[in-house]
Amino acid sequence: MLRSQSRYYWDALVRHEKERMRIIRKSSKQEALHALTFAGWVLLTLFVLYLLFWGTAVVLSVVPGSKPAGGLALTVATMILLITIQRWGRQVWGLLFLAALNALLFAATGYLPSSPSLRISRVEALTLAGLFALSGFLARRYNDSRLNSLDKTALLLFVGSFSFGWMLNSLPVLAIGVAGLGFAWAYNRIQNRRNHDPNPAL
Repeated sequence: MLRSQSRYYWDALVRHEKERMRIIRKSSKQEALHALTFAGWVLLTLFVLYLLFWGTAVVLSVVPGSKPAGGLALTVATMILLITIQRWGRQVWGLLFLAALNALLFAATGYLPSSPSLRISRVEALTLAGLFALSGFLARRYNDSRLNSLDKTALLLFVGSFSFGWMLNSLPVLAIGVAGLGFAWAYNRIQNRRNHDPNPAL
């Protein structure tokens, strides 16, 4: 009887150890998969940014190049942005707040840290920080909801105005994208109030 009990506990210990190793292996595979997924998104983001800024620079004749090739680069970048918009649209608000903090650094130093020879006025830097902060506030709601057609259009308009505004060094062009986010934000608030109002005005 003592031998049978020892055998029982030994088998239970072996099963427990096998289960623990299975869980460890599964967790390791999941971590590796998450790391590969993250690396893939980083590479895709860098690729899209390259296409976006290079295509914009070529189309606007900021850098030499074939305008059809620049237009093709913008088309490919737009398609990728549109396909993946539900993912990056939920995260863009954080990047915008970081950009606002970076613009405040511009205002404090008077130049771009990456290019000390390129001067920037404090008024422009503060305006840029305000536009980025406002955009981050307007895009914050995308983190908790699924994007509709208007939200997608507003985000794509903002990305386009940002790339063109950056190449043209034009804050008004960037402001167009911010206005698009503001319009989508206001429209959705009005729609939500109507949907939750039990006695809508006739």
